[in-house]
Amino acid sequence: MASAAVAALLVAVPGTAAAAPQQGVGRLGSSIAAARNPDGRLELFGVSSAGDMFHRWQTSPGRDWSGWDNFGGPFVAVAAETNADGRVEVFAVNSVGDVYHRWQKRPGADWSGWDQFLDGALTSVAAARNADGRLELFAR
Repeated sequence: MASAAVAALLVAVPGTAAAAPQQGVGRLGSSIAAARNPDGRLELFGVSSAGDMFHRWQTSPGRDWSGWDNFGGPFVAVAAETNADGRVEVFAVNSVGDVYHRWQKRPGADWSGWDQFLDGALTSVAAARNADGRLELFAR
Protein backbone atom coordinates (compact mmCIF):
# COMPACT_ATOMS: atom_id res chain seq x y z
CA MET A 1 0.00 0.00 0.00
CA ALA A 2 1.37 3.46 -0.87
CA SER A 3 2.34 5.76 2.00
CA ALA A 4 -0.28 8.37 1.04
CA ALA A 5 -2.95 5.69 1.26
CA VAL A 6 -1.70 4.63 4.69
CA ALA A 7 -1.77 8.26 5.86
CA ALA A 8 -5.30 8.65 4.55
CA LEU A 9 -6.39 5.58 6.52
CA LEU A 10 -4.78 6.88 9.70
CA VAL A 11 -6.38 10.30 9.58
CA ALA A 12 -9.80 9.45 8.23
CA VAL A 13 -12.46 10.00 10.89
CA PRO A 14 -15.65 7.93 10.54
CA GLY A 15 -18.37 10.03 8.98
CA THR A 16 -16.03 12.78 7.73
CA ALA A 17 -13.82 13.44 4.72
CA ALA A 18 -10.62 14.07 6.70
CA ALA A 19 -8.21 12.15 4.45
CA ALA A 20 -4.65 13.54 4.47
CA PRO A 21 -4.21 14.30 0.74
CA GLN A 22 -7.35 16.47 0.78
CA GLN A 23 -6.14 18.85 3.50
CA GLY A 24 -3.84 21.10 1.45
CA VAL A 25 -0.69 19.18 2.35
CA GLY A 26 -0.20 17.56 -1.02
CA ARG A 27 0.87 13.96 -1.14
CA LEU A 28 2.75 12.68 1.85
CA GLY A 29 6.10 11.15 1.01
CA SER A 30 7.33 7.82 2.27
CA SER A 31 7.56 8.66 5.97
CA ILE A 32 4.78 8.97 8.53
CA ALA A 33 4.71 8.48 12.30
CA ALA A 34 2.15 8.56 15.09
CA ALA A 35 2.26 8.75 18.89
CA ARG A 36 -0.34 8.88 21.66
CA ASN A 37 -0.71 11.57 24.32
CA PRO A 38 -1.43 10.45 27.92
CA ASP A 39 -5.08 11.50 27.49
CA GLY A 40 -5.44 9.13 24.51
CA ARG A 41 -5.31 11.71 21.71
CA LEU A 42 -3.16 10.73 18.74
CA GLU A 43 -0.53 12.95 17.11
CA LEU A 44 0.30 12.32 13.43
CA PHE A 45 3.42 13.45 11.56
CA GLY A 46 4.14 13.11 7.85
CA VAL A 47 6.81 14.28 5.46
CA SER A 48 5.42 15.67 2.20
CA SER A 49 6.91 14.83 -1.18
CA ALA A 50 8.49 18.34 -1.06
CA GLY A 51 10.23 17.54 2.25
CA ASP A 52 8.06 19.60 4.59
CA MET A 53 6.91 17.91 7.78
CA PHE A 54 3.27 18.31 8.66
CA HIS A 55 1.58 17.57 11.97
CA ARG A 56 -2.01 17.14 13.09
CA TRP A 57 -3.63 15.83 16.26
CA GLN A 58 -6.92 14.59 17.56
CA THR A 59 -8.86 17.33 19.32
CA SER A 60 -10.30 14.72 21.71
CA PRO A 61 -9.56 10.99 22.07
CA GLY A 62 -11.02 8.98 19.20
CA ARG A 63 -12.74 12.03 17.71
CA ASP A 64 -12.05 14.87 15.26
CA TRP A 65 -8.66 16.00 13.98
CA SER A 66 -7.05 19.41 13.86
CA GLY A 67 -5.96 20.88 10.55
CA TRP A 68 -2.44 20.26 9.29
CA ASP A 69 0.32 22.38 10.86
CA ASN A 70 3.62 22.87 9.00
CA PHE A 71 6.27 21.48 11.35
CA GLY A 72 9.33 22.56 9.35
CA GLY A 73 11.83 20.86 7.12
CA PRO A 74 13.19 19.82 4.80
CA PHE A 75 13.16 16.24 6.04
CA VAL A 76 13.14 12.80 4.46
CA ALA A 77 12.13 10.60 7.44
CA VAL A 78 10.26 10.95 10.73
CA ALA A 79 9.73 8.90 13.91
CA ALA A 80 7.66 9.71 17.00
CA GLU A 81 7.19 8.14 20.42
CA THR A 82 5.79 9.08 23.82
CA ASN A 83 8.39 9.20 26.59
CA ALA A 84 7.94 8.03 30.19
CA ASP A 85 6.60 11.39 31.41
CA GLY A 86 3.95 11.51 28.66
CA ARG A 87 5.57 14.01 26.28
CA VAL A 88 5.60 13.11 22.60
CA GLU A 89 9.05 13.38 21.02
CA VAL A 90 9.70 13.60 17.28
CA PHE A 91 12.91 12.71 15.44
CA ALA A 92 13.54 13.60 11.79
CA VAL A 93 16.31 13.01 9.26
CA ASN A 94 17.12 15.90 6.91
CA SER A 95 18.33 15.65 3.31
CA VAL A 96 22.02 15.46 4.30
CA GLY A 97 21.43 12.75 6.90
CA ASP A 98 21.46 14.73 10.15
CA VAL A 99 18.90 13.82 12.83
CA TYR A 100 16.86 16.59 14.46
CA HIS A 101 14.68 16.35 17.55
CA ARG A 102 11.60 18.21 18.79
CA TRP A 103 9.46 17.52 21.88
CA GLN A 104 6.35 18.65 23.71
CA LYS A 105 7.23 21.01 26.54
CA ARG A 106 4.51 19.38 28.66
CA PRO A 107 2.33 16.36 27.85
CA GLY A 108 -0.21 17.37 25.20
CA ALA A 109 1.06 20.98 25.13
CA ASP A 110 3.15 23.23 22.86
CA TRP A 111 6.39 22.17 21.17
CA SER A 112 10.06 23.03 21.45
CA GLY A 113 11.97 24.16 18.37
CA TRP A 114 14.09 21.75 16.35
CA ASP A 115 17.41 20.77 17.94
CA GLN A 116 20.12 18.89 16.05
CA PHE A 117 20.55 15.48 17.68
CA LEU A 118 23.03 13.51 15.50
CA ASP A 119 25.36 14.21 12.58
CA GLY A 120 25.71 11.61 9.91
CA ALA A 121 24.77 10.23 6.55
CA LEU A 122 21.53 8.66 7.77
CA THR A 123 18.40 7.96 5.75
CA SER A 124 15.84 6.58 8.19
CA VAL A 125 14.93 6.71 11.86
CA ALA A 126 12.71 4.79 14.30
CA ALA A 127 11.94 5.35 17.98
CA ALA A 128 10.52 3.11 20.70
CA ARG A 129 10.09 3.31 24.46
CA ASN A 130 12.07 0.71 26.39
CA ALA A 131 10.60 -1.20 29.36
CA ASP A 132 12.41 1.16 31.75
CA GLY A 133 10.81 4.20 30.09
CA ARG A 134 13.84 5.41 28.11
CA LEU A 135 13.39 6.23 24.46
CA GLU A 136 15.55 4.19 22.12
CA LEU A 137 16.43 5.77 18.77
CA PHE A 138 17.43 3.62 15.81
CA ALA A 139 18.85 5.20 12.67
CA ARG A 140 20.57 3.99 9.54
